[in-house]
Amino acid sequence: MARIAFLVKSFPKLSETFILHQATGLLDAGHEVDVFALDAPNEEISHPEVAAYDLRNRTTYIETPLFGIGVRAGRNALRDLLRDLTYARSLARHGRDGVSLEGVMAGSLGDGLDPDGYDVIHAHFGPIGNAFAFLAAESAARFVFSFYGYDASEFLDNHPA
Repeated sequence: MARIAFLVKSFPKLSETFILHQATGLLDAGHEVDVFALDAPNEEISHPEVAAYDLRNRTTYIETPLFGIGVRAGRNALRDLLRDLTYARSLARHGRDGVSLEGVMAGSLGDGLDPDGYDVIHAHFGPIGNAFAFLAAESAARFVFSFYGYDASEFLDNHPA
């Protein structure tokens, strides 16, 4: 069976049952699933499946240095502002999710995520996929992006053709 790494912003989130169901479905099918999240949600309750599948012990929280994010965000915003307002709008609308985090993430993974240890790396939401896109070149694992809601509709709104 396959070893699969999920990359998410926050886990486990009450509102993101689709990610929870993907993880539990893969576990039920005999696959190994590990979750790598930027943070834990500030929610007091969680779905019963989180405990039933011991998903908290399958989750590693990646610490991102806020100073590095700020420096990178400022540099990217200035560069892109000179070209067009797309990046600045994304940063204003999505905050930390709108920041290009690739360099920050590359230095923040530490020993937590060894891309060669997985058959599939699945990034949930476009900003997370962009932040970890460098893993596609560093690993033989298949790298999958899933777009949901705002990240899919925003692109289509800006590029209708």
